Amino acid sequence: MGERLNLALNFEGQVIANVYFHWSATTFEGLCMAIDIVKSLQNGVPTLSHNSLLLADFGLTMNSDAGYNEESLQYMNEHYPQQIFRKPESRSYGLIGITPADKEKNEAFADATITISMDEHNQMYIDMGMIEGFQDYATFEKEFVDEYELRDVHGINLNTVLPAVLDFKKLTLNDARTLAKALYDIEEATPTYFVYGEKIYPYLTM
Repeated sequence: MGERLNLALNFEGQVIANVYFHWSATTFEGLCMAIDIVKSLQNGVPTLSHNSLLLADFGLTMNSDAGYNEESLQYMNEHYPQQIFRKPESRSYGLIGITPADKEKNEAFADATITISMDEHNQMYIDMGMIEGFQDYATFEKEFVDEYELRDVHGINLNTVLPAVLDFKKLTLNDARTLAKALYDIEEATPTYFVYGEKIYPYLTM
C-alpha cells in the first residue's frame, strides 16, 4: 500500500517548494519525515527567515538525502552561486522542486500530499492531507479495502491513547510527536486502519 508522496512547504499562503518521494507515502514514515523537516525549519529560521528559498533548502535537505530536479537545481545555482545545492540520488531519496514546472510535476506524480505551513510569525503546522477519514466502515471497505483487494483486515482504536483535540489538518510539532508515538506503538501490529474520533482512517504501509 506504499504510495508516492509529495511534501510541500507553504510559507504565508504560498507553496515555496515541494519534494517528491517515490514510495514514502506511508502513514508513520510520512509523519516522521514531516516532523524532521519542521525541526530543521525551526533551526534555520533564526538565520534564514529573510530568504524563503534558502530556508526551504535548509529544511528539506538538512535531515534527508533529497536533491533538486534539474530545472530547480539550475535556478538555485544561478541565483545563489555562493551556495552548494545537491543533485538528486534517486526518486526514493527525494526530488525537490522550486520552479513552477518542477513543483507541478512533483504534485502530479504523487498519490498523497503532506503540507507544512509557516505563518508570518514563524508558527508551523503539519497538514497530514494523506490521512483521510471515512465516516463508517461500509464506506471504508468499499473505497479502500475493496480498492486494494486487501485480506486480513483489522484495526486499532486510538481514542484511548490520543487526546480528543488533534486536528490532522493542523498539527503542531507537539501534536505530531504525540500522533507519531501512537502510530509507532501500533506499527508491529500492522493494522489496516485506525479509529480516531468517529472516523476510520486507513493505515498506509509499504
